[in-house]
Amino acid sequence: MVSFVHRFVLKNATGPVSFLELGCGSGPNLRFTPRISLDCTGIDASEVAVEVCNARLERDGLRADVLHCPFGRLPFPDQSFNCVVDRASLMFADPATLDETVAEVHRVLKPGGHFFLNTIADGVAATLVATDTDDGSSDTDLYAKYPDFCLTSASALATRFGAGWVSPEVKRVERTVYVPTLDVTAEWELVLQKV
Repeated sequence: MVSFVHRFVLKNATGPVSFLELGCGSGPNLRFTPRISLDCTGIDASEVAVEVCNARLERDGLRADVLHCPFGRLPFPDQSFNCVVDRASLMFADPATLDETVAEVHRVLKPGGHFFLNTIADGVAATLVATDTDDGSSDTDLYAKYPDFCLTSASALATRFGAGWVSPEVKRVERTVYVPTLDVTAEWELVLQKV
């Protein structure tokens, strides 16, 4: 995310930069972005996460707008943001909400604005959902709480981000995880630009 902001957003910025994070959680990215003078907004579907995020921002003397808001319909005017970031939260949205949210991200981005999307890839990442844990549970149980959790294929990304987008950077990143029952995971890291 830090690399994305510096390489794609700040590199060509000529004025104030507005940043939106989808699924900001407790706010680690929202504690980074105000430090580099971005006008920051975060949304999360969890009221507890919003409270924790706001408390941490206040404790650190940082400013960001953090809203309790589900995905699907973003409460912002058209062309409000220079960049939007999603770090593995949209993968928990059902397909209809995911499509609505992608359309909303396109709507709230300024022309030429960037969207950074990080999501779990299909293929080797499938092992991620079948790992046993020390306490006798498994990640399968964890992900079972999210029936629409999806592992994303390259063809799904191409379909979802066709019209209205260009892709300056698409990476499939595979990582070896040193856990006996989990060898490799994979993620997509996409930089998309609104056209």
